[in-house]
Amino acid sequence: MHADALPLRRAERSVPKFDANRYAPVPEISRRQRPFYDRDFRPGVLERDPVEVDRQQGYALMLFKELVERLNDEPDVLADIRFMAQSYDDRGFPDWREVLANTYFIDGDFHAGYLAHDYRVPIELHLSMAPYLGFPRISAESVFYWTEMRRLTGSRHGIGNYGAIMDTLQVRLDSFHDVHGRSLIDEYWGRLTAPLSRDEIATAIEEDLIGDFTRADVARFVERAHERRAEAEGEEEESEEPDEAYEARLHDTYEALASRVEWPMPFVDTRPYWGLLNLKTSGLLRLAENETRRAAGVPGVGEGRIVAEIGLLRELEAEFPDEKIVHQARPYWLAPKSIDIYFVDRAIGVEYQGVQHSKPVEFFGGEVAFEVQQDRDAQKRAAFDDADHALIEVHPNYRLPEVVEQVRAAIEREELAVSAFEDAPRALSGERWSIVDAPDHVRPEPGLYAIYGDEQAWAELGLDPRRDVPLYVGKSEDSLAHRELQVHFATDQDVSAHTGSSTVRRSFAALLRRQLGLRGIPRNPLKPAYFSNYGLSVEHDRLLTEWMHARLTVAVWHAVDPGAVRLGNVEVALIRRWTPPLNLKDNPQSLPELKAARRAMAADARAWEPSA
Repeated sequence: MHADALPLRRAERSVPKFDANRYAPVPEISRRQRPFYDRDFRPGVLERDPVEVDRQQGYALMLFKELVERLNDEPDVLADIRFMAQSYDDRGFPDWREVLANTYFIDGDFHAGYLAHDYRVPIELHLSMAPYLGFPRISAESVFYWTEMRRLTGSRHGIGNYGAIMDTLQVRLDSFHDVHGRSLIDEYWGRLTAPLSRDEIATAIEEDLIGDFTRADVARFVERAHERRAEAEGEEEESEEPDEAYEARLHDTYEALASRVEWPMPFVDTRPYWGLLNLKTSGLLRLAENETRRAAGVPGVGEGRIVAEIGLLRELEAEFPDEKIVHQARPYWLAPKSIDIYFVDRAIGVEYQGVQHSKPVEFFGGEVAFEVQQDRDAQKRAAFDDADHALIEVHPNYRLPEVVEQVRAAIEREELAVSAFEDAPRALSGERWSIVDAPDHVRPEPGLYAIYGDEQAWAELGLDPRRDVPLYVGKSEDSLAHRELQVHFATDQDVSAHTGSSTVRRSFAALLRRQLGLRGIPRNPLKPAYFSNYGLSVEHDRLLTEWMHARLTVAVWHAVDPGAVRLGNVEVALIRRWTPPLNLKDNPQSLPELKAARRAMAADARAWEPSA
């Protein structure tokens, strides 16, 4: 309960259940809820005799919306909003701190508004208001709240010793403030946003981060922050179309209240620097946690496994003397997480997993900590997968020859992947075959294909010819012969074409709609639906197939080792490089006229009616 709140009394009648989602529209009140709202809740707030609502937030949301709408004509209702926020806080009013703070801000009491947020003051609000308020002290809980992960290591000496860690951090924060007259975070923000060059800023903050990152890492983080700031400064706010439910949405009611604040200071934009701020706050937490652990006679985070990890590092360095290997690397796509051993030029990471990664260990926090650790491990695997990097996990009692073999296999796959990005464009730019001759050259294997057209094809498609540029690039994860030749081109006379199953055919059909007199129909005329995946009649499918056979040629690249490379990555790289006009997805120069033509075919399909 808020310090200024009155105790809640029990109403004579029970509290009817009221389901309300934070950002959902303010809910309709039922017949059972209306008497409680009109006779107990609403007069209780307005007469300063609030009733218990058993955490049913809908009542506060109903009255909040009413009071905000009355503010223009009745400024005094601001006191009612403040009283309700103080009385119900988390028990019956979502985001009550924000509402309470804004009531003070509207009155011009910015110090009280800042304090109303308590430790949950948003970091951008703190950094904006700190100079105006004389640089107030910050709490350890605020640093914890500002940190992305908002959690410690998960051991019983981490989460279980939360209070001791917060005390240790608070001492550090207060000691710095006593000497410098401002918080650690404010001082860091000043260096981070100083009117200096990027290299000078990186030098100014590297001591804060150098324990976890290299100087090159810090310089790269600053570079990315400056790029984001430039992008943000260049953005124009987009106006939104009015929404019929706009006035009813609860989120907009909060904004309507906040919009009444007349700020005496400019607001800072922390978004470009979010990563660097998070690194600072998480670093402060880690320092405090390690101090607390060591005071309890427990090794600092990571210190218990470092000997085995370093031993594995030295063994791999000896086995691969020509490779560039970095300990505790933080590539940009993984930061702020790190990888124990990183083969920089090979896109390979090796992670030494202590026993707590495989089973619950009481010392490290038991079942709860094990679940947290499993989640972190899954996040790291996903990051490696998204970056198309190999991750090798090594466990205690490992056999070095097996680890070495895994690394060698990963290197071979990486080399094949690199060669794919060189071989695929060479093959797809090389020999081409007519549709009729293609079956003699295209094998039933995974790979990529490129569809080319002669000058007449480009003209009939309504496109400006581009020499040696394919009309379309695609992939087949299983069989080029089936996907390309049968589905797209119907080279097998026993298999009829079906445009409804081919994105390529739909695009060709859309651009040839007038030239060939084609019209879209539902893909499944018996169950008309999904009209954007339109098909063609049997006769129109035949016309399209004849045109494709006469005007198009194909080139293919068969993947040497499909398991070593993601065909989708190579496909996307080639689409972005060549910008084929019939590729819509991943194409930086996708054709608006193709999209419009496809919409026209979809409209045909939607308007289609079976013949009598």
